[in-house]
Amino acid sequence: MLEWLTNAQEADIKANNHAVFLAQAADQIKALPRTSEGIFDTAQIDTNIYKAGGVVYPLYAEYETEQNQKSGYPDIMEQMKVLSAKAQADASLLNTIYYLDMLNRTTVCISPQIYENYRELADMFRCKMRRLVQNGEWKKACGTEEGKLLGRTIGEACDRELLLIEKYGAIGRALLGEGQD
Repeated sequence: MLEWLTNAQEADIKANNHAVFLAQAADQIKALPRTSEGIFDTAQIDTNIYKAGGVVYPLYAEYETEQNQKSGYPDIMEQMKVLSAKAQADASLLNTIYYLDMLNRTTVCISPQIYENYRELADMFRCKMRRLVQNGEWKKACGTEEGKLLGRTIGEACDRELLLIEKYGAIGRALLGEGQD
């Protein structure tokens, strides 16, 4: 794991030093090597780039939003485009779940005031979610930890009105074991 995920820095967060933690995390994230495609090489965090991305990109986006005047948004968006293309190519159910979680978490941290960026992330999220629901593949995740993650992701997206609760709410609840399809 990276240095910014140590217990000492988690203590900083609990001690209301979130700004310090965020700046340290951003320094560590920006120092990550890049792949030939230009995205962060997250292998030291997790072998699944989307699962690791669920940690890296939200922190990076939050830092850019809160402390860096959104100047890193173009980099974030370019990396999201590459990850979106990769998610199409390696579209296993597990990768799709982690990819959707990553997008959801990152979208939370991107300022809606920069509408083009927010909208592009929201569209990536909705498009992938729509495909997952239309092909019924989400049902294979029921009763698994990854399914619960997807259920929580759907619930959060519905709460933020990124997804329509009327269309996706029952799926999220079914994945969490709270209802039927």
